[in-house]
Amino acid sequence: MSKNPKDKLTLEKLKQFFRANRGGGAGYRLPEAFVLGGEVERELSPETPLPQRAKVIKDLCEVILNHHVEEESMKKMWHCVKDLLQDNMMREYRHLGFYFLRCLVQGQNERLGMARVHYFQLVKNHKNPEDVGPRLEL
Repeated sequence: MSKNPKDKLTLEKLKQFFRANRGGGAGYRLPEAFVLGGEVERELSPETPLPQRAKVIKDLCEVILNHHVEEESMKKMWHCVKDLLQDNMMREYRHLGFYFLRCLVQGQNERLGMARVHYFQLVKNHKNPEDVGPRLEL
């Protein structure tokens, strides 16, 4: 049985592809990690008005879900928004804090390490009955 010329062409293309990509992946670059800039960090901080912080957090959630985030940047973001989960905060902003935490866990799951335990304990120990829905989503 002779091979179909189309099969030979496909086989040759595959060989060329693997020959071109030989060399330990030197031609392939991983996407750059997102690094939290100073300006964004200031906008996330508790000193910034809540409506402005809410907008920045919502924008940042999209980045967190879809891009690799540097570990130090994850820590900084968490320290900037953890005050939103306090009981004296308005419900809308507490829920936004839980949404941010959910995005962080979903988008950066494999890079969280021991922070995952901390987040779990925080959610487990949060007792405000208004926040049952966002807690269960986590």
